[in-house]
Amino acid sequence: MRKNCDMIRDLIPMYVENLTSEDSNQYIKEHLNSCEDCMNYLNNVERDLPNNDLLDVDTDINDQKLMKGIKRRINKMKFMAILIGVLVGVGVSLMFFNIALVSVVLLIGLLVFLVKTRKEVNFEKRGLNIVIFVLSFISLVISLKVFWNIAIYVDDFGASPVAVYGGDFWLYMAWLRLALLAIITFISGMKLFSK
Repeated sequence: MRKNCDMIRDLIPMYVENLTSEDSNQYIKEHLNSCEDCMNYLNNVERDLPNNDLLDVDTDINDQKLMKGIKRRINKMKFMAILIGVLVGVGVSLMFFNIALVSVVLLIGLLVFLVKTRKEVNFEKRGLNIVIFVLSFISLVISLKVFWNIAIYVDDFGASPVAVYGGDFWLYMAWLRLALLAIITFISGMKLFSK
């Protein structure tokens, strides 16, 4: 009888996982009805093994959270790549092209991005963000162009930037204006392209 118990105990983990054949199941059930030690062993194994239903639900929830996190990270990386590309493009474009042309190209790029990402542009909810982003971005581009032109003037004529701006205070205000416009553009762009 002890030999049968050893064999049954070897089969019980597979029996609990439903990996045994019908014949084996029948043999194990008959043995369990007659052997209390093996029945206790079965109860211990069932208690120690994780519940597959709960494990599957937890795994699905974790997988969904992981996928959402990956998608969020990919979207952030896309946004940062686009933002860097736009800033580099604006910087290069300011050196060679007209501000109006740069603004039109950037607005077309914004519309293409919104269509490509297939985000519904809900103007009731996102209208203000779109307006703030577009206006702050155009203001930033114009301010950069003015700043660039003054820098070229200072370089060409050997003038002092402080003298051109009318004092240290106004030069610092120009830098502050550029910084604030960049921050407003960045924050409004993040709100516009986020969920």
